[in-house]
This record gives sequence, C-alpha cells and structure tokens, in this order.
Amino acid sequence: KPKGAAIAPILVTMQNPAHLSRYLEIASRLRARGMATEAYLERKSLGAQLRYADKKGFQLVLIADDPEFQQEKVLVKKMQTGEQKEVFLQTLEESISSMLSSK
Repeated sequence: KPKGAAIAPILVTMQNPAHLSRYLEIASRLRARGMATEAYLERKSLGAQLRYADKKGFQLVLIADDPEFQQEKVLVKKMQTGEQKEVFLQTLEESISSMLSSK
C-alpha cells in the first residue's frame, strides 16, 4: 500500500502539552525558512504520532520533551531509514535543511 502524500515533509510531535508553545515555535521557525512543517497537536502516544507520520509520508519527525529542551536540543528522526540525530535548537533550521536535501 503506497504511503499518503504528506502536505509537509516535517512533523513536530507533541510529547508534553506543557511544551506546546515550544513545539509551535519550532514549527514556526522552520516555516519562516520556507520548510513546510506540521505540528501534531493531539494528545496521543509517540508511537501513534510516528505511525501517523509513517502513514502520511513525512520525511522528518522532530521529537522533544524535558530532557531535550533542558539541553536545548530536539531529536530528529528520518522516517525512511529510522536514523535519529540530536540537533541543537540554535542550528535547527540549517540542520533540518541539510537533512532534507540529503534524504
């Protein structure tokens, strides 16, 4: 069964509703750089959010909760390969852009 066509290549997951403003800020920063990004706003498990991302054909999924935010990082998962990489928020846009172009 072919994957759905994601409207955007990037999905920002929501691990903790207390960080909603940070998730939205991350999505906004990426959009401002011309990278189509969707923020997942439903309170569902990470597994459910990853299944959604896989079904919709997202290329990159951003994951963060207290430990990542305390280190000013997010975890970026390449859906096609399963590879995960920690990215500093300070270099978020550049890192995501290069990950998208390297597929």
